[in-house]
Parts: sequence; C-alpha cells; structure tokens
Amino acid sequence: MPKSLREKREANTKTHAFVKAGIGGREAFFGPGPAGLFKQIEVSGNVRQAAQDMQISYSKAWKIISHAEKECNRKLVERSHGGKDGGKASLTNDGREFMRLYSLYNEEIKAKADECFEKYFADFFKGCNADDDNEGEE
Repeated sequence: MPKSLREKREANTKTHAFVKAGIGGREAFFGPGPAGLFKQIEVSGNVRQAAQDMQISYSKAWKIISHAEKECNRKLVERSHGGKDGGKASLTNDGREFMRLYSLYNEEIKAKADECFEKYFADFFKGCNADDDNEGEE
C-alpha cells in the first residue's frame, strides 16, 4: 500500500487534474504544506514533533505559524512553553475553524478541477491510460 504522497501519485497511473489550493496576499501564506503542519500539531500536541514529522526545521515551523497568524490577524496555535516535558501546542478555536474552512475550500477546488478536466480532456486522453485499456472487461 502506498505511503507517501509521491508513492500515491505514482500508483495513480490514470491522467487526471491536480491543483494545489493556497491562500495569500502579496505572497502565499497557506497551502498544503502549512495545512499539513497544522494537522500534525493537532496530532502530536507539539510543534517540534510536528516539524520533525513534516521534515522541516523547528524554526521554519514557527515561521509558518507566525506568518499565518499575522496574515489572519488571529492566534491559530496555542502554545505553552518548556517545562520538564517540553512545550505543548494545539490549534485554537480559530485555528480549527481556519483548517475546517481550508479543507472545504480545498475539496471544492479539487472537485471543480476534476469537472473541468473531464469537460476539456476526457476525449483527448481516452485510450491513453493503462486503466482505459481494461475498461468494461469485468
């Protein structure tokens, strides 16, 4: 079973649409990477562990969090510093709502991209994909 995003993409041999939905002003500040970081913060309860899981530096994780909070003008991650077991972190209510909305936004954009792909490319790619060769042979 594929584990990484790259392995999942490689396992999907059928030509398809793909988009990366992001949010930004003068520059992008939120997209799949920051969304993954925020999800990992919720899972691990720790920014250092979330950064490690995302294979980014701890300082980069804090830059992503700070940039998103500045752009949203809201606190998105609640932190408690240090102590014996290290700091703890979780998404604030605003952070969870932001992630919920981003997820809905992302899903809708992907669905629209799939619709557009079918509209414009379905006939063009008919018969080009390995999956198409076996269509209707069950």
